[in-house]
Amino acid sequence: QQYSLDKLDHLTNGTFIDCGANVGELGIWATNHQHTYIPFEPEDLESKCCNLNNFSGQEKTFKTPLWNMNGKLKLFHRAETADSSLIENGDDQNYTEIEVVTLDTALENMTLKGPIIFKVEAEGAEPEVLSGAAKLLSRIDYIAIDCGYERGINSEHTFIETNKFLMDSGFELISAHFKRVTALYKRTSSVY
Repeated sequence: QQYSLDKLDHLTNGTFIDCGANVGELGIWATNHQHTYIPFEPEDLESKCCNLNNFSGQEKTFKTPLWNMNGKLKLFHRAETADSSLIENGDDQNYTEIEVVTLDTALENMTLKGPIIFKVEAEGAEPEVLSGAAKLLSRIDYIAIDCGYERGINSEHTFIETNKFLMDSGFELISAHFKRVTALYKRTSSVY
């Protein structure tokens, strides 16, 4: 309900892409709706849990964080609060250099069956993740996004920036929860 996925209960047999999967709890929702589940979670322990929760322990969770380019960046580890991010918050002392990738690159050789749902929880890096999905955006039917107060030193939200980007990309806002600042968008040309 925090991501308004209850509004998509009628959708089945598609693809659910989960950026910031953590332990993969939304994989349960995806499986219950017969969606192919594609999780991205860069933290070691959480990605192992995601694999256990969704793939009987098989390593199917992408451990590469999503970004707006392919390359190397620092991943600031905040696993104790489930807030690891590619964006520094000023208190970070624990980080590792890690390969980053765009969603377009990560899934370029995969066949994705619609409806396609993309959930984005990038701990303040939502604008970068979305811009790294420029090619796939025209195929994505729904985007559930957490735009909460998690970006950088000032803990800013990303709602205004991501809302403008998605509206300009052909999506409309269909649900929002402003306590946590989550929103659900639908492609305006979608027939689902």
